[in-house]
Amino acid sequence: MPRYAVVAVNVPVHQAFHYHIPETWPTPPIGALVRVSFGTAVQPGIIVEHSDESPVPETKPLLALLDPLPVVSEVQISLARWMSDTYLTPLGQCLWLMLPPGIAGYRTKRVALVKQDANSDDPLEHRIIEMLRQRGELLIGQIKASSKARVKAVDIALKHLAQQGIIAISAALSPPTVRARYSQTARLAIPPQAIQGVARHLGRDSRRARLLEVVAAGGDEGLPVQKALKLAEVQQQVLTTLADSGAVEIDGDWMRLALPPEAVDEVLIDLRQGYKQLRVLELLAEHGTMSINALREQSGIKSTDVKRLAEDGLIEVYESPIFHDVLANRDFIPKMPPMLTPAQEAAWQPIEVQIKAWQWGKAKGHTFLLHGVTGSGKTEIYLKAIEQTLAQGRDALFLVPEIALTPQTIRRVAERFPGQVAVIHGSLKPRERYDTWQRIRRGLVKIVVGARSAIFAPLPDIGLIILDEEHDHSYKQTPPISPPYYHTREIAEYLATLQQAVVLLGSATPDVETFYRAQRGAITYLHLPERIMGHRGHIAALEQETGMAARYQPAEAEEALSIDLPPVEIVDMREELKSGNRSMFSRAMQAAIDEVLQAGQQAILYLNRRGQASYVFCRDCGYVARCPRCDTPLTFHRVEMDLQCHHCDYRGAQPSSCPECGSVRIKYFGAGTQQVEMEVKKYWPQARVLRWDADTASNMDEHEMILGQFRRHEADIIV
Repeated sequence: MPRYAVVAVNVPVHQAFHYHIPETWPTPPIGALVRVSFGTAVQPGIIVEHSDESPVPETKPLLALLDPLPVVSEVQISLARWMSDTYLTPLGQCLWLMLPPGIAGYRTKRVALVKQDANSDDPLEHRIIEMLRQRGELLIGQIKASSKARVKAVDIALKHLAQQGIIAISAALSPPTVRARYSQTARLAIPPQAIQGVARHLGRDSRRARLLEVVAAGGDEGLPVQKALKLAEVQQQVLTTLADSGAVEIDGDWMRLALPPEAVDEVLIDLRQGYKQLRVLELLAEHGTMSINALREQSGIKSTDVKRLAEDGLIEVYESPIFHDVLANRDFIPKMPPMLTPAQEAAWQPIEVQIKAWQWGKAKGHTFLLHGVTGSGKTEIYLKAIEQTLAQGRDALFLVPEIALTPQTIRRVAERFPGQVAVIHGSLKPRERYDTWQRIRRGLVKIVVGARSAIFAPLPDIGLIILDEEHDHSYKQTPPISPPYYHTREIAEYLATLQQAVVLLGSATPDVETFYRAQRGAITYLHLPERIMGHRGHIAALEQETGMAARYQPAEAEEALSIDLPPVEIVDMREELKSGNRSMFSRAMQAAIDEVLQAGQQAILYLNRRGQASYVFCRDCGYVARCPRCDTPLTFHRVEMDLQCHHCDYRGAQPSSCPECGSVRIKYFGAGTQQVEMEVKKYWPQARVLRWDADTASNMDEHEMILGQFRRHEADIIV
């Protein structure tokens, strides 16, 4: 048994530390989350290795094991070490990227009352003493929340009480803000075919049922009345009641069954009121396992009934974890994959060979650049690669650069692989993030779709990593977010070498570095030059639905139909202004939107600025309103009537005069999505307009709602 555990702590220190394992402990696994004393504080840490020796003569002990299962795998530890070396970031900070927020708690102080009879003339100190006397030891945060006093005043009061020896303050670790939830779950403890045999005994005790069982056991000949009463341990009046119901008949001193033998069980269940318990057994036979709450809802049983069934050995009741699935209430209709075009087939063949190389024991980390024009069918290649990866029993990661792309990606993947997908992105609530992490960690899902942070999902056996739109800068973690500052593409390729996985980098406009590497042969280059309009059957249905003929050219020997890239027209707005057009829309754009609306079609207007105006400018001295924290120009928002920094979310008041020269000639220049939306409504009042930006959609559900509205043609123009 190793004597020491090497622990990485989430502090800006570039080393891990040796702690000795208490003699009474079993060896904690590598990757375990533990509580340790670090300096004068108590911190959570992760065991990254075991050791038989320590570089220092005296070590501190591990204080507690915070999770029975490892929170990171050995592959993730190797990845974190590489990140620490590559991005010059402490190992602990790299490891903490791989944990859901709130799992480990935070360092704090614990306060205990030492002198039980102490008191104080100070009202706040008196309140703190009474609080500790009534509630026992408390964390400082609990005291501050309950005292209803200023934080600084509480700190002063605690310091004074500690100096007097009335209280003792010690280092502590707060409880995690999220933790596993459990529900009582039941399963059958008998074979399903045995249910019919026990059904007549379910429910409460019934004297009439006991007597009926005795008589039924007597067969066609019946039994003497007194013998039957004695065997059933009942009185004469029970016999009278049972005879009045028509279940038995009396002939002098003799009695016999008056029911058909096959009807006895139903009468016994009725007499003992065992229908609810029988329903429980039938439900468990049908579903395998069910929560106690679900059984109550569907059968009407009470807690005492559950306890009785468990005591009789008919069911087993145990605790099972509850994990919230953010996709649980959404319906995805499974779809069959379309036929690949010749270009797609040519791109797919080398990918398939490389994925199958793992099965042959010849796999190494391998990267492909899938360079395809917009609409060329890259996603279908991704889905086919996922299908092949799952067929080998391995897991897949599908990354997109931003949350706005997540809903449509989830739909495409979940329609092809229903029930196998989890989603990770920054707008998930801590509880949702934790539950998703737990489901992935326990192997309950095989595919993870998400933004940048999904690269750290604890999938046990990653065989495929997809980076769609690999050129996007959102794959880089940069300030003001905390370090480490990393590039997801680099991490994906290193992770692929650790896991013998395939990396697919997809883009219509590849990153210059990626394209250069592909040209040199460092990664494999694949090209999809044709834009696919759709498959013949789908387009025929679309033509019938819309009444509009589609312009397409059949791809050779294929059902897929290709279409040329759309024409692009660059308009010089200076020439528009010289021609008398003072609108933000060129004459060509106005004509195009008019044509689209008259045809009953839809228009999308893209703009890389949100808000009302992209900067605020003084016409006299040239002053530009800038963020005091980031030094970037502030954007004016009409709804909030303030200036906002889209980098750090700083907000400032709308200036009425120039702070530099005092001029009132403060003007708002540039257009944001808010301004464009207003102008669109003014020029095309008959059109239904949607605005889709970070101000109208802050989470995945809102993004999906707006996208769904546009997809269902509930809007004519989207900005």
